[in-house]
Amino acid sequence: MDELRVLSIRIEAITTSFRYPNIMITKLPTFDMPPPATIYGNICCAVGDWFNSEDIEFAYVFTSKAKCFDLETTHVVKKSTGKLKGFSDMPKNTEGSINVYEREFLFMPILDLYIKGKEGLLDKLEKSFIEPAFDFVIGRSQDLASCTEIDFITIKRAESIHLDNTLLPWEYRKYFTSGKAVMMPEYLDYLQKRTPYLERYLQLKNDAVFFSKKNGSLNFINHKKDDIWDRDIWEDRRYCRRYKSASFYRGLVFHKLKGMELWKNIV
Repeated sequence: MDELRVLSIRIEAITTSFRYPNIMITKLPTFDMPPPATIYGNICCAVGDWFNSEDIEFAYVFTSKAKCFDLETTHVVKKSTGKLKGFSDMPKNTEGSINVYEREFLFMPILDLYIKGKEGLLDKLEKSFIEPAFDFVIGRSQDLASCTEIDFITIKRAESIHLDNTLLPWEYRKYFTSGKAVMMPEYLDYLQKRTPYLERYLQLKNDAVFFSKKNGSLNFINHKKDDIWDRDIWEDRRYCRRYKSASFYRGLVFHKLKGMELWKNIV
């Protein structure tokens, strides 16, 4: 199969932040792009319920204009055994404190999300993104976003591609001289107090990597290893970059969504 019909969605917002799950105090950094667990949550937000994550795969390209810090107030609440001030006979149920943190955020993010799966399911997802069940967000609950483009497109088996501003499975590490290793939440276990399960990925940002099946590979660690073309790589021909007088289309590498055990236990 050299062609594939997928759902293409563009999501835009003013700000977003993808927090590190194990950092709760001092400066709160953000991932440079959304973890797979966030993608699953975004789709659930549109659908309005948990869904069988084994039925779809996703790929994305994510950009933002800047990374900044801002101050954020958090209210830490705990159970109280004291009394209400001025009412000595009335107990307090809760009490809390106000803390101010520096939170890192991304300015003007754009997420081009590609979803592949069964035709009937993709039709349902299209309707869900047009009319999401909940207020749609790109990251945390305060990061409201809009789906500005939703359409079905046909992508082709990769022949000549560029890869940038995307997330790749870790096994692609050997093909690149650029890129950054990141540990990201693959999924969250809501039955275990939202315990994050981390996985290693390769993050490619602004420096594009170019591959040509016909003319040979560029930016390659080992030029003898052309087995990258045996992998499941696709190209979106709506986006093209020129390199050394040749055309390279946007490359897409799909991830499997995790969270199936969560879906089984709840549904």
